[in-house]
Amino acid sequence: MSDMQAFESSPQTVDLHQPEDAKQRLDRCISELLQAYEERKAQEWTGSGLSSSALAGTNTQPWRQAIRLGFKHDKFRRYGVSFSTFDRVRQDSYVAVGRKVPDDWHAGRILSIFTYTHRGPTPELVGYTETYVVLQKYEELSQMDAKHDPFREHPFIGGCLYYDKVKDPELVTMDEILCHFALTPFEHAQIASPCIHALPLDRVRCFIYLSLLTYTHTCYD
Repeated sequence: MSDMQAFESSPQTVDLHQPEDAKQRLDRCISELLQAYEERKAQEWTGSGLSSSALAGTNTQPWRQAIRLGFKHDKFRRYGVSFSTFDRVRQDSYVAVGRKVPDDWHAGRILSIFTYTHRGPTPELVGYTETYVVLQKYEELSQMDAKHDPFREHPFIGGCLYYDKVKDPELVTMDEILCHFALTPFEHAQIASPCIHALPLDRVRCFIYLSLLTYTHTCYD
């Protein structure tokens, strides 16, 4: 099964690697990302009338000050497709994240995977458990450099170039991870900074499949 098919399947099919340790204290970076995510979700659920000053009220102080505990994972599998953190298995940490390949995706690398049960700040979030991924997205090319990206002419199977630099960590849900991508260092005479070529692996399979079809059709003509 392909990466894309795995993530179009039910989330109950995810196999999380569970370390023997019990809940662990989540580090400051993850805690800050979770707090920002919770505030954003709270505003979505309660409407634009919920201001940051309202969230800072007395009733939310225990939620803000609480020590955040969660289950950390170093990998997960979905129908045979393995995803891991960058420090464990580098090639399994490279993921296309977004809504859809090839139209709306971004290359990134997984830093951490964890399951967390929310404790606030709204009743809708209390007790809600979700598995999250912290990742760093690769930096997009400038408009000037993007003109020299030869792969963007064929986005369906070509992928695209990014600078070999990553942005600050951000929090995403597992639903936003589309598939793996193949990372290849890339140098271009007209682009000063080192680059990488990111090719979603589902496009690799598609390209191989189409090539085989073309070869078979040619043989039988």
